[in-house]
Amino acid sequence: MKQEILYVENLTTALTSVQNLDHVSFSLEPGEILGITGLNSSGISILADTLTGGVHPVGGTIYLDGRAVSPASQEEANRLGLYEINHSLSVIRSLSVSENLTVLRRFAWRDFFVKQDRNRQITQMVFRQYHIGGDPGSSVQLLTTGQRMELAICRALLCGARVLVCREAGEGFNEEELYEFEHFIHQLRNEGIPMIMLNSDVRMVLRLADRVAVMRRGMICYSRKTEEASLQDIYRCMGLSRPEDSPAGAQGPKTPYISLRHIRNLGGEDRPLSADLYSGDILGACWEGSIYSDASVRLYRGDFKGEGTVIQDGRHIRFSAWRKANRHQILCLGMDFWEQGIYENLTAGENLLFRTYHRYNRRAGLFNLAMLRLALREFCESHEIDPDCLYKYPRHLSPGLRNQLVLWAALLTPPRLLVLDNPLYAIDEQVRRNFLACLAELKAAGTSVLWNSNSLFGLGPYCDRIITIPKQEL
Repeated sequence: MKQEILYVENLTTALTSVQNLDHVSFSLEPGEILGITGLNSSGISILADTLTGGVHPVGGTIYLDGRAVSPASQEEANRLGLYEINHSLSVIRSLSVSENLTVLRRFAWRDFFVKQDRNRQITQMVFRQYHIGGDPGSSVQLLTTGQRMELAICRALLCGARVLVCREAGEGFNEEELYEFEHFIHQLRNEGIPMIMLNSDVRMVLRLADRVAVMRRGMICYSRKTEEASLQDIYRCMGLSRPEDSPAGAQGPKTPYISLRHIRNLGGEDRPLSADLYSGDILGACWEGSIYSDASVRLYRGDFKGEGTVIQDGRHIRFSAWRKANRHQILCLGMDFWEQGIYENLTAGENLLFRTYHRYNRRAGLFNLAMLRLALREFCESHEIDPDCLYKYPRHLSPGLRNQLVLWAALLTPPRLLVLDNPLYAIDEQVRRNFLACLAELKAAGTSVLWNSNSLFGLGPYCDRIITIPKQEL
């Protein structure tokens, strides 16, 4: 049996307004990839902060190579060999690839500024070792999302990292990047480098980790080897009754809605999109080789100037004119959609009425505020929503209810077209279930859905049809 490199025993925190750790214990062996997952507010973020010096525990012990350690800051945790790799990718855009790799090493400033050739040689050696593409002297912005995370991990290893604590690893990667990242971390595992992977996506954890653990209410309540883990058991430990149902294939009217012809963002690098959209149908658009952004949502929302043609009812309409005429029938949800469009100074009910009244008013002013209140009350009854929560401010709602406000607004007034940009990015299983349930209802109501992503892995289970937009040739 391998000797444990990290052992956490009864780790406990005492912060306010967050889910504290409650006697968390686990071990990590050399070369092991431990995936820890859980819902929002389950304590995952606090665990990462505690391991890397951001939060001071009030009880328990962290053992590194059998020696008790208590990092009081991130710098002290780094000196001990505990490094955090955040999914936001901490790269410095103004520096080259080589400078990004060596900037945190214990070089003198003279070495950093004068010995540029030496730094490039180190970068070439590291990239060759781990099969990472990219020119050491080029701008770091030319790297893919996956290469940037691999660069951040290699930088930590050069600085002496002994345990990697990765948050949301793999999120936002396209299929090619995910495949390369999987081989990259497996090579690290073969070299004996251990990794703790904290990810809210259960499927990503099961794909990348050797062992999976589930956190709930600040405790680890489940731990199994990946090959022995059951998805149903994981959901049950999270407090969810069963895995979510995929909206793909759900029954609904499949009548022609619109045809998009060569829709593109003027002045951007987005490739033209041509597709037919049907009512009650989910079309997945996989953008090959893209570093993902919310470009599609911003285009259909009107933030970007677009060009192309929309065919509707046999008429050919310029995209910009069609978007302007139908803006009240289009709903756009991007990454972090559950935190966007929420007004903290309004109650939950006022949030829904404010957003819904604006959309109803655009529909020829057929509904007044009193009718909206009646519609909202009927909506709560039909969806088994406690009407008392509508009188609370978002900050006083539980995380689960707060995350559903945007979805309730969508269900209250189903749009004709729903445009999605990677909506499952870094969300937990409860938000995923709520989102997919909402999507199924919108499909049944005849909403046409355009789901944009850079990964087939994130589209396959949920879409009725998938098209691929190939990478641009330079």
